[in-house]
Amino acid sequence: MLRPLTILSLVAACGGAPVTTSTLSASEHRAEAAEHEDHATRHEADAQELERRPRSIHCGDAVPFDTLTSGGQRLVTRVPCWSVEVGATREHRRAAAHERAAAARHRAAAHALERTERERCATLPPDERDHTPFWHHSDVLAVEKLEERGARRGARVVFRRVPSLTREWLEQAVRCHQARAAVLGWQPTYMGYDPSLLPGARVSVTEEARGFAVDVDSGDPDVAAVIYGRARALMTPDPITTETPAR
Repeated sequence: MLRPLTILSLVAACGGAPVTTSTLSASEHRAEAAEHEDHATRHEADAQELERRPRSIHCGDAVPFDTLTSGGQRLVTRVPCWSVEVGATREHRRAAAHERAAAARHRAAAHALERTERERCATLPPDERDHTPFWHHSDVLAVEKLEERGARRGARVVFRRVPSLTREWLEQAVRCHQARAAVLGWQPTYMGYDPSLLPGARVSVTEEARGFAVDVDSGDPDVAAVIYGRARALMTPDPITTETPAR
């Protein structure tokens, strides 16, 4: 079933350029593109079939008017005789072009998602792609609620200072995993412990005296609630597991 190409604007982590992403994964975009192409092919085949037929004319029924007369005779409105196949062929061609354009948009969306992932994860070591920074919950010093005018909008996760950890590295890792989540269509099973891997989540990283603070927030109260719930779970002693869906 064809689905509309719904685009969400996701503010990139750490003040980077905005990322345009979709609620569909890259593979789902390609599946949609293939379906649109199939519809276009069928429309084009129908148009060609109509073009091979001899042109036929369709005349509408004459409509008499009981109350209007001319010379004692009732007036009759004559309906024009139109070429049937010409109009139908044009509609099939127009529909095929529409389907081709939709397929191109879905392919472009898939390419954009994958290109962003490649660029953002290019310098992140492979071992660090198997988990996000939030997997290191033993290095989380604190989790605080982010509020605005009394309404919860997310959470602040504070990491302790560990050797070689910098604000820039933390930003890069978060940006990489957000891009990977977008490629997968924001599946909740992808690193489900990470509060930043939700569609519409905004992330910023700052350095402070106690360590590095990662603010994750959303204007959607439901998303904000999930962000805070995931962040609070980082403070539990239970081991965190990762589950990465197959591509």
